[in-house]
Amino acid sequence: MINTPKYLHHKVKKIEKLTGYEKNSWFEKNDLNFKFVVNDIEQFKISFYGTQIDEYIVNEDYKPLVVFATDFNGLEHILFDGRFHGFEGLLIEDFTKIEFDKKIDYSPNKEFEVFLWFNYNVDINDEYPNGDTIELVNGEVTKKEDVKDLLFDSFGIILKDSNGIFYNVIEMELN
Repeated sequence: MINTPKYLHHKVKKIEKLTGYEKNSWFEKNDLNFKFVVNDIEQFKISFYGTQIDEYIVNEDYKPLVVFATDFNGLEHILFDGRFHGFEGLLIEDFTKIEFDKKIDYSPNKEFEVFLWFNYNVDINDEYPNGDTIELVNGEVTKKEDVKDLLFDSFGIILKDSNGIFYNVIEMELN
C-alpha cells in the first residue's frame, strides 16, 4: 500500500475522481489522487521556481521544479520540491545546492482549487535489494520505509479556477 507523501500529511484529502474534468477516466487510474486542503482552505494562489509555457509549468534547464500554494492568509505551502521529492530528486540528481532566480506567480490575480496525482512504478526493494536502508543521492542513509512514499516516478498538478475551468499545469516523469 502506498501512503500519502509525508510532506502532504494533513494537507490533502484523498479523492477518486475529478467531476467535470475531461480526462477523469485517466485521472481515476492514478495510484494516488488528492485535493489540496489546509485548515478547510481550498483556494490558493500558485507560484513556482521554473518556467511557464502557456498554461504549463516546467522546470528550467538543470534545475528542479518547486511549486507553492499560498492561502489567503499569506501562508505558503509546498506542493512539490524537485530537490527532495520524487525518484529523481532522491536517488538520481543531487539538486540540494541549487539556487533559484525569481519566483514566478501563476495567474497572479487568480486563486485555484489544487489537485495532485502520483504514480509509483518503482519497487524500492527490487531496485535496492540489499538491506533495509538506502543511500540517497545527497549521501544521507535512511530506512527504505521512511522514503518509500516520496519515491513517486510520475506526478502532476491540476488547477481549477472559480469558473470551473481545469488547467493541467504539471505532468512530470521523474526517472
